[in-house]
Amino acid sequence: MNNAYWLVGLIDRPLDLSLLAAAPSFEPDRPTPLDQVECGPGLIALTCRVDARSIDAALNRSEGPDPLWVAPRAARHAALQEMALQHASLVPARFGLVFGSRDALRQRITDHADSWRDALDTVADSVEWTLAGLLDSTHARAARVAHDPVWRARFHALPSSPGARYLQEKAFHRDLDQTLQRDALAHADHLVERLGDLIRKVVPLPLRAKAAGTDNPAGEIPVFRRAILLKRASQNRFLERLESLATALLADGLVLEWSGPWPAHHFLPDQLREPN
Repeated sequence: MNNAYWLVGLIDRPLDLSLLAAAPSFEPDRPTPLDQVECGPGLIALTCRVDARSIDAALNRSEGPDPLWVAPRAARHAALQEMALQHASLVPARFGLVFGSRDALRQRITDHADSWRDALDTVADSVEWTLAGLLDSTHARAARVAHDPVWRARFHALPSSPGARYLQEKAFHRDLDQTLQRDALAHADHLVERLGDLIRKVVPLPLRAKAAGTDNPAGEIPVFRRAILLKRASQNRFLERLESLATALLADGLVLEWSGPWPAHHFLPDQLREPN
């Protein structure tokens, strides 16, 4: 096999690779041994040894990489990062960084050594969590009309005649929904304040549409999404406080969802996000 080195990420100290013995092979039909490459003081590249010819053929097709090839390997790439994260501070590498030799890998890391070291300092003993807020508009509307005298008065002032009521009720719900979504965004800032002593950094993330259906019977509307970096040691307190805040917000129709811990993909310097 013509070896190439698939970069999983950078760690700040060598790992006992036996800790990663249960890691999935990057290639489903052949072993891909894990390797560590010293790239300078405090910069250890965690890699998989892969077959250069098969990787080159898969990634450099004229019509683009085959999604059926990419999908399972992207999942294994993520699984390797998550397993390494259990044992070390990790700067996760983007999917698809492959080097033909150890020297080529060292050169790439050396070229951006300051950025890698800054990233390692940022993620030291830290993990990423994702927090999303979704508005259950049916519940939120009912709660606002029930508890806010201004909106309750507007609702009761709607005409009883179906013909006259239709357009006015439509405008009422439009105005109410805009207010509810604006208030939900304010809750995002309030949440960060309430969790602030446990959080190292926060970055906003693009919203992900959540289709109505069996997994979303209420037709919840995404209103905010944040990536949160926190120290490993703070995770239990973070989750306990988040559970309490989520319970209180649910009464107003704001549903919180969170997931983690993840490698800190959203807290990397721009130089480490450049395309291949």
